[in-house]
Amino acid sequence: MLNMEAEKHSKTIYNIPLGTLCGVGAGALWGLVFLAPELVRDFTPLQLAIGRFLAYGIIAFVVILCLAGPY
Repeated sequence: MLNMEAEKHSKTIYNIPLGTLCGVGAGALWGLVFLAPELVRDFTPLQLAIGRFLAYGIIAFVVILCLAGPY
């Protein structure tokens, strides 16, 4: 029983930095939504929205590939 608790605790320790990193990444992407229009004023709002959806889709695709493993 003690061994199971130690294993659960060690998994929690490793998940804290990963969770923090995911939170920082999500915050950076959220902030980019406001920063991008200021950086690229030549693009229309439609082009910005398309670029945003493509970028998020590519990021999600890469995450899914990493989580799926070699199948």
